[in-house]
Amino acid sequence: MLSRLKGSGSIANDSLRLYTLVLGAIALAVAGYALLRRKSKTADDVERERRAWLSTVGRITTAR
Repeated sequence: MLSRLKGSGSIANDSLRLYTLVLGAIALAVAGYALLRRKSKTADDVERERRAWLSTVGRITTAR
């Protein structure tokens, strides 16, 4: 009956919850940092990628 008054969780369960929350917060922080630190592509980079894709795929046109 005393365990009902204290709560249903044990110390091990509380620690597991705490570690899960801490690891989740760290994962979110790392993901946010990675997204914010990405460099945006310059116009030259975009054009270089477009030309590489075009040479790989080829150009589809109609002969009208």
